[in-house]
Amino acid sequence: MSKRKHFTPEQKVAIVRRHLLEGVPVSDLCDELGIHATQYYNWQKQLFENAASSFDRRPNQANRRRQESAAARKIAELEGLPQTRTCRITAYGSSSNPFASHTAHGMNSHRRRQRPAPLES
Repeated sequence: MSKRKHFTPEQKVAIVRRHLLEGVPVSDLCDELGIHATQYYNWQKQLFENAASSFDRRPNQANRRRQESAAARKIAELEGLPQTRTCRITAYGSSSNPFASHTAHGMNSHRRRQRPAPLES
């Protein structure tokens, strides 16, 4: 009965790298390490499936500050623009809603939405 071998992620990357970069045949690697070829190909598949995450931008202090200052500039820019449209917002379930008592109990749920009055230009 053979004992199962456990490899760290770093070891797995090194093994796959030996094949891909150094050209060591998979059969030689498997014989040397006592693993099956399917195990090697599973590691290779995992490496390629997760490779994109190595290019992800990780948030750091400088990136965070740059994003916050860009957002602040955008807000300041938008606040400086004249408002061209206004919107009337009504609160559902307010006392002016004739269906408020029913909507609280889930009855007549199809009547919950009331269309707001058309905007006057």
